[in-house]
Amino acid sequence: MAREIPRTVRAGEVVSAAWLNSIIDYLRYLNEQQSRRRLLRGVGYQVKESPGGTSLTIDKQAVTRVCEDELDILRNEDFQLRIKPKGQCVVDEETGHWDKVLQVHQGRITDHHGNYVDVTELEKEDGSQVAIPSGGTAWDSSDWLDVGVLKVSQDEGGEGEKEISVFVRLTLHGTQVEKAVFVTKEDASTGDTYVRIGKASVETVEELPRYYFSQYHQGPIELGGESSSMPFDTYMSTEMEGADPENQEKKYYLKIAGGNVFLPNDQYAVIPEKTKLPIDVTSGTGYVCLTLMRQASGELKYQYSIKNESELGTAVSATEDKGEGANE
Repeated sequence: MAREIPRTVRAGEVVSAAWLNSIIDYLRYLNEQQSRRRLLRGVGYQVKESPGGTSLTIDKQAVTRVCEDELDILRNEDFQLRIKPKGQCVVDEETGHWDKVLQVHQGRITDHHGNYVDVTELEKEDGSQVAIPSGGTAWDSSDWLDVGVLKVSQDEGGEGEKEISVFVRLTLHGTQVEKAVFVTKEDASTGDTYVRIGKASVETVEELPRYYFSQYHQGPIELGGESSSMPFDTYMSTEMEGADPENQEKKYYLKIAGGNVFLPNDQYAVIPEKTKLPIDVTSGTGYVCLTLMRQASGELKYQYSIKNESELGTAVSATEDKGEGANE
C-alpha cells in the first residue's frame, strides 16, 4: 500500500491506471492512520479533475492541529480567554468571513476547606443563562464557553461589541460559594463579589482588524478563610429584613476585619471587628473611614462611617482646623 503522495504529472501527460490507483491506496492509508492513532482526524483532501490534469489537495493545517491534540488540554488553563478557532465557526462561502467569538475556559473556585465550585455558565444581561455543551472533545469546545462576538463596527450587521469584559460573579454565604457564573458587566446593587477575568477588544489598524487581550486572572481562584484576612479587610453581605415575608427588603452591610492603628509615642489602638456597617449601594462610590478621637480624659474613641469624595474632603479640612489636641 502506498504511503507517499504520488508524483506530480505534467500538463498533457497521459495518466496511467497505476498512478490513479496509487491515489486510492494513499487515501486508504490515511483512513487506516485515522482509525488507529487519530493523527489525521479533521484532515481534508479533495480531488479535482480538469482538462489540464488531476490534482490532489490535502489540508496540512488540519494535520498540524490534530497532531497537537494531546497537548491542547495541557495548554488550556482555567479562565483563559481566546478567539474561537475558525474550524468551529460557520464560514461564509462567498466572503470567507466568520464571526470572531470570544470564549472563556471553564474554571474552578476552591476554598481553604478543600471545597470547590466549577464555573461553567454565562449569565446574560436579560438574566438567561448559557451552559457549556456537555460531551465532546477538546476540538469541539467541551471546556469553552461562548461569551460574545467582537466587531469593529455595528455597521457589519448582527450582534457584536467592540470590547467585551469577562467577570466571575460570586454569591457568597460567609466564606462559602453558593453560586458562581460568568458575566460581562459588574452590578454593585447585587451585593455579590466580582472577580475580573479579562477583556478583549478589536481595533482597525491599517484597514485591518487587530484583536487585543488583557488577561487579569488565569488559573483557579482560591478563596481564603476569615483567618487569612488582612487587617481591615472589607466584605459585603446582604440580609432580608421585614416582618412580612412577601414584603421583605434587601439590606446591604459591610463586615470589616479588625486591626491595629499605630499612634505617636510607640502606642497603638486595637480596633475590633465591625460585623455590620449599613451601606447604600445606590449612592455611588463611597469610602470606608475610620475616625479616632482622644477625649480629654485620654480615652480613645473610634467610629466607622462611609463618605463620598466631597464628604471625605470636608472631613479632612475639619480635622486640620481643630488644631492641636485632636487626633483623627
